[in-house]
Amino acid sequence: MFRGHAGTFADFHQGLGFLIEWPAPEVAVRMILARHSELDGDHYGCLTGAAEVLEAKYPLAATLALRAMIDFALDKARAKRYPHAARHLQTCADLAKRIGDTTGIPITIPTLRRSRRSMAARAVSGTRDDPYAGRLMPSRRISR
Repeated sequence: MFRGHAGTFADFHQGLGFLIEWPAPEVAVRMILARHSELDGDHYGCLTGAAEVLEAKYPLAATLALRAMIDFALDKARAKRYPHAARHLQTCADLAKRIGDTTGIPITIPTLRRSRRSMAARAVSGTRDDPYAGRLMPSRRISR
């Protein structure tokens, strides 16, 4: 009764968190697949937990949760999240080998490659929030 209601809860991440904690992973998967456009990568606590619970049996749903966090880190230029995003990207690549039909959801290798290129470029050049992005720091002379 409550499980079905949580899948239609107005606050997507609150409903997903409930389903993961209950646990009701099958309902969580249906919710993610039906409402994947509502995934917000800024909810990394909820999405990381969901991906960890789902990756063994439900690689597509886990990939969608991970991709939301990757996309958020890149789109918002959150440099502190890049190491996590890189790890999530590797997990997505591993999970992609186990995903069959994506039912029209764009989880493709070219999409993963584009994310890798974007992440690599940002790691090299820095972020738009960093005034020293892409520049070497000036050397400091220590006077004695």
